[in-house]
Amino acid sequence: MDTLITKSIIKTKIAKQPVVVLPLKDWNEIEKDLEDVVMMKSKFLAQKIAKARKEKVVYSSKQVKTKLGI
Repeated sequence: MDTLITKSIIKTKIAKQPVVVLPLKDWNEIEKDLEDVVMMKSKFLAQKIAKARKEKVVYSSKQVKTKLGI
């Protein structure tokens, strides 16, 4: 027998603005996805990535550690 699940929607407002309540895990996933979309749409970042892909510079682990200050 199938179980019917119903959800009640309670409209809540804070400072006259509608509010959505989500589990923090879900919000973090949404936030990460939004950051990814913004990053992908960035023309500056796309140019920087294209430039980096054209450069065929190889760094040793010692050079990387020096550049990162590790």
